[in-house]
Amino acid sequence: MHPSKKTRDLARGLVTGEPRTNLSSLQAEPATIRVYERLRRQLGAPVGAGGFQALASRALALAKSESPRLNAVKVTENRGLIGLGELELSTEADEDREVGIILIAQLLAQFLTFLFASMKSLQEGWSFSEIA
Repeated sequence: MHPSKKTRDLARGLVTGEPRTNLSSLQAEPATIRVYERLRRQLGAPVGAGGFQALASRALALAKSESPRLNAVKVTENRGLIGLGELELSTEADEDREVGIILIAQLLAQFLTFLFASMKSLQEGWSFSEIA
């Protein structure tokens, strides 16, 4: 399952537009890692730690089918990523950015799928005439 063009474009914009404004330890990481960490904080809030772990693991599995270069990357128990920073540092800038975009696009697609399924479930469970 490949993310839509819009989702991939959004991921590309997030990764390529990630600012390098300060020198904190997080900023020293490649752009994909910084975007992933921001998404982990923002998307983890509505789905919880376990939900984000599931979304990230599924996204990584799907991303690996698109780019076998991601085979060395793993989602940790605390929902972090191991291996992506090393992969990005060992490849050309355009190649590493594309691998990161694949992963971020899959993560966004998994979150949107979860969100839409939840909304559909809510809609089916409620009669709008009961609410009005």
